[in-house]
Amino acid sequence: MPRYQGLIVGPPGWPAHEYMDALSSREMNALDPAYRHLVCRNNPLIFGLTYFPEKMIRDGAIYMNDVHTEMARWGGTWARSDPQPAGNRHAWIAPRGAAKSTWLLNILPLWACVFQHRRFVAMFGISKDAITKTHMRNLVGAIRENDLLRHDYPTFCTPRAGTTATLSEYQSDNGTKIVAAGVNEGYLGMNRDGVRPDVILLDDMDDAAGKFSPEVTADRLATIRQGIFGMNVKADVGWAGTVPVRGSLCDDLVRHCVGELDVEWVRDTQLTTHYYPAIMTDANGRQRSLWPVEWDLGWMLSQRHLSEFQLNFMNRPPSASGIFWEQRHFNYDVPASSQISRLIMWVDPAVTNHEKSDFTGICVAGYAENTRRAIVMKAANIKVTPEGLKRQVGAALRLYYPRGLREIMVEKNNGGEYLRNALSGLEVEFPGIKITLPRSESNRGKPVEFAEAFAHYEKDRVRHSQQFRVAEDQMMVFPHGRNDDCADAVVRAVNVLLAHMPKLASV
Repeated sequence: MPRYQGLIVGPPGWPAHEYMDALSSREMNALDPAYRHLVCRNNPLIFGLTYFPEKMIRDGAIYMNDVHTEMARWGGTWARSDPQPAGNRHAWIAPRGAAKSTWLLNILPLWACVFQHRRFVAMFGISKDAITKTHMRNLVGAIRENDLLRHDYPTFCTPRAGTTATLSEYQSDNGTKIVAAGVNEGYLGMNRDGVRPDVILLDDMDDAAGKFSPEVTADRLATIRQGIFGMNVKADVGWAGTVPVRGSLCDDLVRHCVGELDVEWVRDTQLTTHYYPAIMTDANGRQRSLWPVEWDLGWMLSQRHLSEFQLNFMNRPPSASGIFWEQRHFNYDVPASSQISRLIMWVDPAVTNHEKSDFTGICVAGYAENTRRAIVMKAANIKVTPEGLKRQVGAALRLYYPRGLREIMVEKNNGGEYLRNALSGLEVEFPGIKITLPRSESNRGKPVEFAEAFAHYEKDRVRHSQQFRVAEDQMMVFPHGRNDDCADAVVRAVNVLLAHMPKLASV
């Protein structure tokens, strides 16, 4: 019978009552599996907690994180009967140790197959050994050794006549099959009894930093797109990974997700990326640990200035290609006593909102008179129409207008005059707001603007209220990055607020 009925802790906002009512029912412990079949059939999260609680137990209780709950929620969509071409492709990027592969490559495939929601699951690792000797071994082990699973689903746990469970393939007596292979050797001819995979799962498709090669990565991507995804365009696709190095496939997924880059292959394959840094930030700017039982927030905040922390916990490898900033230049310690005497918004507008146009960068920053520092409070990269930008600016004003925001500066580039007119209606809703078009940085040159701002950072005259990954990454790679709109907005706002401060001789 179920082996765990104790405390279950999930991330903020997860609907615990939906699961606890079912898990605490006396019928859950009955010899007859009918109730367990009923509550698990369309809910892979209850299935995982019922049959595999030990995979999530920490300190005597079950602790789930955002990756588990959201991945299980997505897995539940496999039960639908009307798949569309490329309609359900999702990538999950989180730190190592977050148990994302446990759900994607063990719990979800078993759930889908025991209930026959899906008939053929194909799992791929970067090599055959990487997928078969870890995840497939665990999956086959559960089929052979999980007493409750075997009791409740005897047909599934019995191999098809004439077959045996191996680390490469399991064919069940209920007509489902699970196959594991390396990405480069397993997709050709992956057809069993005329059936192609209806679930495709990929795990860690990138080489480690020491083995990373752009050419090999490009070849692997071509194999994934043309070979693996081409096996069945309607298949549910899940991709789990971590970022080992800048320029890797998972790095592309994250940077596309956060709006730093418009990555063509991510857009074309219609992959929706779920990015989970170890330090999560909610809509109100509050920070929390992705998995508190594993990673203490206080410790992580003390480590986040380190490059290795950014790589291993945030999946954001710093780049060494820039000429100014390093991670150590960003300080997030904003004293509670900071007294903001001037608050401004800088908008670096894109010329158009086409797919291949630049982003629009927005920064809200203030000057703390008592500490003589600029405080960056908001930094974002967006692609919107002028009307969409007006909505975004309006939303920011509703938050910062009560705190004293009265100046909006729209950089006077090719799109500045047009956007200045588009924003003009905000002056009615927010009395006293001034919308101006200051000179473009081209009057001095962008490198001069960035160098001046960097001088302020070096003198510890700038603090960030939280980590603004897009802006900071663009600053660290300047002038070699593909986009710098968000960084430009931060740089210009900082320079305006600190214009009265002494300049360094180098600037």
